[in-house]
Amino acid sequence: MKLCGMMILEIVSYKRTLNKMNTIYHYCSPESFFSIIQNQRLWLSSMDHMNDYMEKKWFYSTLKKYLYKNLDANCVDQFIAHLDDNISIGTPFACCLSKSGDILSQWRAYAKDGFGVSIGFDREKLDVYDGIIGNNLDPKHRLTLSDISYMDINVIE
Repeated sequence: MKLCGMMILEIVSYKRTLNKMNTIYHYCSPESFFSIIQNQRLWLSSMDHMNDYMEKKWFYSTLKKYLYKNLDANCVDQFIAHLDDNISIGTPFACCLSKSGDILSQWRAYAKDGFGVSIGFDREKLDVYDGIIGNNLDPKHRLTLSDISYMDINVIE
C-alpha cells in the first residue's frame, strides 16, 4: 500500500518545482486590467467557467487511462477513489498566467480578441500565499503558484 502510493506520487506530483523565470503575464480585458490595478488583486475563477471547461475532464480521463496502463489496477483503483472524493468536494479555482507576454492564442482567448492587456508580474515579487487557506490543514485547500505542462495525447497513449 505504501509503495503503491509512492509510485503514483512519482507520476502525479502534488506540487512541481517552479521555474525561476522573472516575469509572468496575465492576459485580460481593459476592464479587468483596471480592476486589477485599482484593487491590487488577481482573482481566481472557477475552472468550469474558463474558455476550455472540458480541460479538467480531459485531464482526468487521460490520467486514468495512463495509470491503468502503467500500474497495478488495485493501486490505481485506490488512487482514483481518493481523487474522486477530492473532485466531488467542489470545482478548482485558478488564475491563468503565462511565461510569454505576446502569444496570439492568449490575446484571442483572454484579452478581448487582441484589444486587451498583457500584464507582466515579477514572479519573485508577486505575493502568492503558498500554503493553508484558513485553519484547514487538508492539502486540497491549498493555494499554490505552479507551472502547468500540457500533454500530447499521442505521447501518453
